[in-house]
Amino acid sequence: MNDDQINKEVAAKVYAQNSVISKVDDDDIAPVFPTPANYKRKSGSFGLSGAVKIVNNPAFTAEANYLSAELGKVLVSSPSMSLTATDNVIVLQKKPVSSAEGYELRVQSGKIIISASSNAGIFYGIQSLKSMLPPNVWAAKQNFIVLPCVEIIDAPRFEHRAFMMDVARNFQQKAEVLKLIDLLSLYKFNVLHLHLTDDEGWRIEIPGLPELTQTGAKRVHDPAERLGILPSYGSGAAGNSSGSGFFTTQDYIDILKYATVRHIKVIPEIETPGHARAAIKSMNARYDRLMKEGKQAEAEEYLLRDLND
Repeated sequence: MNDDQINKEVAAKVYAQNSVISKVDDDDIAPVFPTPANYKRKSGSFGLSGAVKIVNNPAFTAEANYLSAELGKVLVSSPSMSLTATDNVIVLQKKPVSSAEGYELRVQSGKIIISASSNAGIFYGIQSLKSMLPPNVWAAKQNFIVLPCVEIIDAPRFEHRAFMMDVARNFQQKAEVLKLIDLLSLYKFNVLHLHLTDDEGWRIEIPGLPELTQTGAKRVHDPAERLGILPSYGSGAAGNSSGSGFFTTQDYIDILKYATVRHIKVIPEIETPGHARAAIKSMNARYDRLMKEGKQAEAEEYLLRDLND
């Protein structure tokens, strides 16, 4: 075909593309991620240990506590707070920067300074500091960690940085959601979109409507779909796989609190009117239960099907 304009990926083309790649010196590669807007490697290093003091603006107390706890995971002892220390310190400083979520991180030989105008900016500076830590320190606590001196000026390109987690089709326990939130915060995401309901499952406890989770959160082989909804996505017929499960109200409160500390907004999605099969089957089970109790008006209150259809 002489008029074929599709560029084929052949060895010669790939070789030509790669032949212009030049080696980048290690000092020119930012040791944090995502890659910051501005990065400069400086001479010298900072010794991080439990003897370091955290000096913070009172507005950043929550972030200072978070920093101390995170460093306590990699150091033999956690850094403590101080109002007067001037050397061997990590300073959380409030000052105008380029944007509301922007920050500046300066690692110097005697101190680390994280500057921002907002709590979120300070938090993202802390995340950049965390990403500078050598990977091996997370395997065993250290007495001393050496960090290179750097200067970083950074701000997000996008105001809304979101990740969508579909727990309706494949449920994940609270512990897994918290692990995801930690990972998202390290990458400086600020929104977690939780897809809580769909045809294949209802995953959030609603007090007063127990069937939503008794029936809608369970996948079992029950042709009448009163004990649960029919299996899908390889969940099996026993009701004991990742196809079944839900967040209790306390689970959801815990997720919200955990995300808030990490400056992540959780957006819950309750999908209606489409993709509501789990809810429909749950309300059928509720209708049957209440009709047996002689409570017709209550039984019909949340019924999602037309009895005359």
